[in-house]
Amino acid sequence: MEYLLRDRQPQHIMRFFEEISAIPRCSGNEKQISDYVVDFAKKQRLSFHQDSFFNVVVRKPASPGCENKPGVILQGHLDMVGEKAEGSSHDFESDPLTLVVEGDILRAKDTTLGADNGVAVAYMLAALEDQALVHPPLECVFTTQEEVGLVGATNLDGSQIAGRRLINLDCGPEGALFSTCAGGLRITLDAEVQWEQAKGTGFSVAVRGLKGGHSGVEIGKQRGNACKLLARVLACLRDSFDVRLVSLAGGDKDNVIPNNCTGVMQLVTGDMGQVEQEVRKLAAVIQKELAVLEPEVEIHVASVGKVQKSLSKADTARLLDLLLALPNGVRGMSTAIEGLVALSANLASVCTTDTGFAVRMSLRANADSQKAALYQEVEAIARGLGVTCTPSNGYPGWAHAEHSPLRELCQKVYGSLYNKEFSMEGTHGGLECGILGAKLPGVDMVAIGPDNMDFHSVKETLDLASFSRVWEFLATLMAEMCK
Repeated sequence: MEYLLRDRQPQHIMRFFEEISAIPRCSGNEKQISDYVVDFAKKQRLSFHQDSFFNVVVRKPASPGCENKPGVILQGHLDMVGEKAEGSSHDFESDPLTLVVEGDILRAKDTTLGADNGVAVAYMLAALEDQALVHPPLECVFTTQEEVGLVGATNLDGSQIAGRRLINLDCGPEGALFSTCAGGLRITLDAEVQWEQAKGTGFSVAVRGLKGGHSGVEIGKQRGNACKLLARVLACLRDSFDVRLVSLAGGDKDNVIPNNCTGVMQLVTGDMGQVEQEVRKLAAVIQKELAVLEPEVEIHVASVGKVQKSLSKADTARLLDLLLALPNGVRGMSTAIEGLVALSANLASVCTTDTGFAVRMSLRANADSQKAALYQEVEAIARGLGVTCTPSNGYPGWAHAEHSPLRELCQKVYGSLYNKEFSMEGTHGGLECGILGAKLPGVDMVAIGPDNMDFHSVKETLDLASFSRVWEFLATLMAEMCK
């Protein structure tokens, strides 16, 4: 292939990022990218282990003279979140990403870029290939299904990993050194409904143009949630008109703030013109409220003609009340790290089916006790409305260690390179460090990454200069480990 990034330095990390961008690798579809890593290991004559979840551990012997130094683990995930712009025909099951370079900024045309966590994959492949790199015994751990509940890491066999110093490569921005992360929990709320034959005119209301983004990293930016906003609009219509829900669909991924949601309703009796006027009034209010945070939000109403069936009046009220009542957004801030969100909820998606409705949400907390308390709140709301509440894919957080030789070494190397210190940070995102810490007793961990903005959205970008500098730091750090 002819490389778009062929003139960028260091060329090997750019080449690998471009190669993996041609391989579909959304969560649950990682076999091809996992096999790519295995084939690479075979060509490099490196030992490896691939498991049934398509996790891969690749081992590279130490550089000459470094054989007796403690080993180091580089770690990141193979999968990415697949989001695309409205109207895009991109197929994440088969199509390569279309990369676009604008100065030092890399993005993908009409889709997520997959720098989360393609940067880690590129760094690890480059480290395994580069024979000039000075390093202790090296293990590169490529995990899968991170974006849907850290499934690969949960099922990873820790006995395949010997090292006890781990660098997670899934957390930026550049210049920040991370020492803690949130744990998480997915929740599904569902119920059967009673359908009735429709008796009136159908109309749709759609919320569009929101920024969306990562439900951990961007949750503190108070971005709009399309499912919550649409529920607010439809509930106002329910209170003023005789209406029933016909369908509701919004959001897609549990770890993405939903940026669009559409509802179809039946106007049983009343004037459609008045309904449209009420929606426009509500839209103006919401647009004013979100003018700074969400300047592109739009709320559209349109007639759809006759509809065949609708939810009963009681089930219409039940679903809208559920969406209104469920917690969403920041629920608590850290008392240890200034500015760090410590507890949050994301109402991720809603859909109606032929038999009922399903709502999915995710909770994040740096303290497991707070996560449990927030789940109790959700469960109580569901119980009061006769809705089934099912938790899944829970994972632990990563607690800040008071003493970390690896953290101290990172600070020393960063200072020598750039004459300044890392900022010490925590993230409300869910890293795999909590799970890996339980599998590797005594492991010393840090997390770093380049400037990768707006991931989990079609506006995702990677700063290529930052991508290069983090590699420079990583290579210097491994060489320092050999002294």
